[in-house]
Amino acid sequence: MTAQASFLVAVMYFLGAVYLTAFYRYFRLDAFSLGFGFAELAMQSLNLLTASAAIALPPLS
Repeated sequence: MTAQASFLVAVMYFLGAVYLTAFYRYFRLDAFSLGFGFAELAMQSLNLLTASAAIALPPLS
């Protein structure tokens, strides 16, 4: 269970970093120089998750 949760958090961090980098690239800013922490990057990944994608994802059990 711990390995699955760790993997999920790592994926959330990666997707949050990709999302913020793409968003702030429009304004010609570097997302990593703005001082976002680990939690902020992980929470930003939830912007990529839609209801249809959440239904299509298999359960983690």
